[in-house]
Amino acid sequence: MNLSFDDFRKTLSDEEKEVLDKILSDESRKKRIVLENNVLDDNNHLEIVNFCANFFSPGQPIAERTGYSLALLEPMYPLNVKNFDLGLFRKENSSLILVECKSSISDYRELVSDLGRSISEATNRKDELERVLGNRIADPIEFAICVPALDAPEVYNEIVRTNKPICVWAASLWERKMKIFGNKEDTKTEIESGRLHRDGNLNSVLGTGVEPKLNFLRTISILPSSHMCTLLVHVSVLIYQKTKESRISGEFQYSDVLNILMKELQTMTGLSTEDFERSATNIFNTALKKDIFKDLTEDTEELTRKIFQISGRRTNSNVVRKEVGETYVAHNAREKALMESIARYEKERGITHVTSWMSDQNNKK
Repeated sequence: MNLSFDDFRKTLSDEEKEVLDKILSDESRKKRIVLENNVLDDNNHLEIVNFCANFFSPGQPIAERTGYSLALLEPMYPLNVKNFDLGLFRKENSSLILVECKSSISDYRELVSDLGRSISEATNRKDELERVLGNRIADPIEFAICVPALDAPEVYNEIVRTNKPICVWAASLWERKMKIFGNKEDTKTEIESGRLHRDGNLNSVLGTGVEPKLNFLRTISILPSSHMCTLLVHVSVLIYQKTKESRISGEFQYSDVLNILMKELQTMTGLSTEDFERSATNIFNTALKKDIFKDLTEDTEELTRKIFQISGRRTNSNVVRKEVGETYVAHNAREKALMESIARYEKERGITHVTSWMSDQNNKK
């Protein structure tokens, strides 16, 4: 039986309710911290993904000197695999580099071990990856990990220790500079081991450290696997900006969200229309459940025909961004804290009140 927090609370005395409410407040605070950190991690991850991707945009030194350009975002995602953030492709020789980006690292061994499994999966599914890319891929696929410069030595040492074919790109976000990290004294062994690239021009550019020729742009606002809060905030801000001009009431429909996702991601992913439709439906289900979107047509059952509004204040984009993020975190924190609060209440009070109450309810059925 699913125990309702409110129903359980009704069985308590005023003193017991006060204890339970304090526990709920404390658990909600803890869950809020976890959620806020998860959203922050997602934003930091997007920052280093954008940092890395910018070096391969038209007009930048790497793109001009090597011919490598950004071809795919999360290239394995259409295969239901969440690994590697970027697919960099050189058409002249069909070379592909799959890049994983990490904004922070807590365990170097675990990171490299996970990368090893990702490399095996990408290599084994090369034929499927070619269909996603829409082009033949030359052997072998190369792999790189872009990490903060301070983490690069430890990551490289673990890669050498485990003999994984991964190039380490050290990213200095403050200096706006990226450099390949490796043993420059034995380039032949490094190339054969996959720790340097086969392309001499790419090694040359990255070896001395490359700086952007053009200003950095945050061109990647979301990824297919972005945190739901990131997706909701981004979509809501764009809807607000669109509807504030054309519709005073701020009304929008399913097609508006679907079009945003397809415009942002379709050209750089191998996702199908059905994939985007599933993502749009998930966004609506979450937004409605958490009171971020308001359904103005409850008498209409078909999602694609309904009309919605963004809940809360909508005075400008920053307000929408803040309101949506806060609503998501607050709602999720309380939702996750409710059931844990009952378990903690029972444990701290040293009673079987909850168990007895559940048993009584089942006996009444």
